[in-house]
Amino acid sequence: MFMETALRTLDLAHAELACVDLDTLTLDDLGSFALGLGRGIDRLTALHAKVIAAADQRQAWASSG
Repeated sequence: MFMETALRTLDLAHAELACVDLDTLTLDDLGSFALGLGRGIDRLTALHAKVIAAADQRQAWASSG
């Protein structure tokens, strides 16, 4: 299923980002990394809100009480 593949890809991206050795980055690279990571977090937060809204609208939680 596409959703499962996308989530696995996201997990792999998290793992790769966590492997970045921050001590080896130049100040410019560290700043760029921080900004780029922040942009990614913001986009993921917006997507999460969209998914939660769709799940709420369709009452995805109804069966769990």
